[in-house]
Amino acid sequence: MEGVLQKRFVEGKTGPLGGTVIPNLKAKAAGLIVTPSKAAPNMAAKMAESMPQKMREKGISAAARVRLVQGPVFVIEVTVKEVSLDMITSKLEAAKPNTKPLIDCLLGCISSDMKVRIQEELLASKIAAKMAETMGAQIEAQTAEQGVVAKARGLSKSEEGPYLLDVLEAYAK
Repeated sequence: MEGVLQKRFVEGKTGPLGGTVIPNLKAKAAGLIVTPSKAAPNMAAKMAESMPQKMREKGISAAARVRLVQGPVFVIEVTVKEVSLDMITSKLEAAKPNTKPLIDCLLGCISSDMKVRIQEELLASKIAAKMAETMGAQIEAQTAEQGVVAKARGLSKSEEGPYLLDVLEAYAK
């Protein structure tokens, strides 16, 4: 990540150095200004702030907060609160239009309390598990578009501790 951040400054894509400084001096200054450890707190905060909005656009109500920043390593906890049943059914209907009558019938038979339980418990846990599988690759792709190389993993709470210990141990070496 450090090399990529330095490269962005040297090439003048972003940053305060402009185009008038000698390239060697730019590279040295970039190393002093932005390192992965210095970038991590800001990057973590921005990601935690933007995640709920991006998820809301997909019919998912979620909260995100920064739990840890240690050097270049950070952890963002994402909690899926509720998944819109309407969003799920509309995706299903779009994929298989002939299912609309069946879906309408099933939804008509379910009480509003049951719909809330389905959205907050069943769908939220299923979506959270699916996100843990796919979120790491999505974050890596998004940061790569911005010229930053990041290693990202989506993990369940049970996987988080051992993985984080390994990462922090490797970072300490």
